[in-house]
Amino acid sequence: MDNKINTSCSKKGSRKNTGEGNYGTMDNFFEDIKSGSIEIERDSFASKSGLPYDEEIVVKDPNGIVCKVKIGSIENSWKNLKILSINKFDSPKFGSPKFVPITNFLKRETSFLLKIRLLDGRQIVCSQNHIFPKMVISINVKSYNSPESSFSIKYVNAKELKERDNLLVLHKIPFTSNVPKYIFIPKLLNWEHKWIGIKRSDYLKFSYRKNQRTNNPLIQLINSKFQYSRVGKKYRTLWSNLSNSEKHFLEMEAKKNHVEILIKIHENVGFWYSSIVPLTDDFFRYLGWYVAEGSTEKNRVTISQSKEKNYNNWIEIIDLLKRLGFPVSICGQDMIRINSNVLTELTIELCLKLAQNKKIPFELIMNNSRIRAFLETYYKGDGCQLRGELKKYTTTSQQLKNDLVSILGATGHFCSIWYPSSSDNCYRITETDGKHYRRKYLGLLKFNSTTPIRIKSIRKVKENYDVFNLNTENGWFVSTNGILVQDS
Repeated sequence: MDNKINTSCSKKGSRKNTGEGNYGTMDNFFEDIKSGSIEIERDSFASKSGLPYDEEIVVKDPNGIVCKVKIGSIENSWKNLKILSINKFDSPKFGSPKFVPITNFLKRETSFLLKIRLLDGRQIVCSQNHIFPKMVISINVKSYNSPESSFSIKYVNAKELKERDNLLVLHKIPFTSNVPKYIFIPKLLNWEHKWIGIKRSDYLKFSYRKNQRTNNPLIQLINSKFQYSRVGKKYRTLWSNLSNSEKHFLEMEAKKNHVEILIKIHENVGFWYSSIVPLTDDFFRYLGWYVAEGSTEKNRVTISQSKEKNYNNWIEIIDLLKRLGFPVSICGQDMIRINSNVLTELTIELCLKLAQNKKIPFELIMNNSRIRAFLETYYKGDGCQLRGELKKYTTTSQQLKNDLVSILGATGHFCSIWYPSSSDNCYRITETDGKHYRRKYLGLLKFNSTTPIRIKSIRKVKENYDVFNLNTENGWFVSTNGILVQDS
């Protein structure tokens, strides 16, 4: 049985004024909300509703960082997170994004899963009993220029959904208001043999010798925990030899830039490298090139680009890496290399390796200028131009496909997803003008940042699988590719 929210309302409207934001009935829609004429009827939800481990949600951590995670991965951390949802019917901001507290986390077993794909290529996998808020759109054309329309929301089990039913999709994920400004590499890399050091020349700025008495906490820490290497002319220690408070102190010193804290992986090989990486737009341009055209080997990153065919790109990449201070070398006419085991491991940690596994570091990139910098270079490597200014991006990574859809939406772009054919293994993410979100007589149907999208197909995919679900403060949350679902 459907759980109905009666939001039916109607109003005559001119067909000439049915562009974005003009729905004919929305004024009455919100008047009904404010007057309390909307009634909500709820039945008990199915006990086996949920999403499989790998389905994605968008959360905000206690530091305000917006990140995209797999729903099954937050089993031990959900109490400290808020989850992305939208303003519901008690607000004139219906459809606009908001973060709400998670109040419970549930793990269940289901008999089988359903894969639901929408008309624009977004898809979600869920249990047959998972609940969706389905929008019902009714249009009564009494005359060509004066249609009457009504909207209603029904809560429906996934197994009761049908092709051409309308699910709600949030396109625009909010940016992180205060994005991280740097990466402290020792904190990020999980290598056992990480060495931390400072140059003797920096040490001498504060103290002449190790047995000299000093009140400087940095020198006190070096004197107590670091050893001097005559070969490298550096004071150094293993990162694992430091307490958590000492590690935090060194991070703060590196951030203040009072002294350069260095990092090295392994004791006898490799070069020392700065432990701080500023997260500039150029750094995200580098990540764009790596995700599109990069590969990793032991101790180096290689970006492939033909000097003969793409000379401008070739010169641009070299100039970019030099601006970042990366150690660059040229191999033949089609490979540009970064020779650093530290930068190699950092790049793998942020974006993974192998084309089919690559991803975008969502927790770092959720800022308009960073996303645009990344897309600028990724497009040059793995993109092409369609009609007008619309662009198409390709990838063999399912995770990267989801990430591209999310960041394109965050910067205000509609897009469609084309899935691999029998002749290749590439996903194609294409910018659109919103053609899948338009309705005859109503134009672009958009409730703030949320649109209803028709279901293209539904099919059974797997049996006997663990699924996960949440309770949230307002009952809805955003899942993979922005699709709105009801909580448990």
